[in-house]
Amino acid sequence: MESKKVRKVIVVIVSLVLARGIFCDEGREELESVKYKLTYIKARDFVNSLPERIRKRKLQVVEESNSVFVRCSKEEKEELLEYVKLLDEGNRGEVIRLKYMDSDELVKYLPPSVKREEIIVTWNPNIILVLD
Repeated sequence: MESKKVRKVIVVIVSLVLARGIFCDEGREELESVKYKLTYIKARDFVNSLPERIRKRKLQVVEESNSVFVRCSKEEKEELLEYVKLLDEGNRGEVIRLKYMDSDELVKYLPPSVKREEIIVTWNPNIILVLD
């Protein structure tokens, strides 16, 4: 008898948690699922280059098709499209992982021959993008 009560309580709790997870975003704003198929940059590197507030949208990386799925608002969709245009261009640049210094420190000590516009500092202090 006691185990039936416990089971009912667990079912109710799980149902509430699932309902909250499924419907919590829908009440605040209209979200749509979007797939971005990337050509020149790896999907994982693309996600690592995005600002943290966008990455909080639970981006799903599909490595087999080099794609990123995300549920986002129309404004975020437009912003993500701009990032795709910027980062997913052929022969435009490359992702460099830093081992011994962070990106902010590297930018401070760049020689004058390197144009600051060619270096993109990402949210991750160990990753920079160098444009060609």
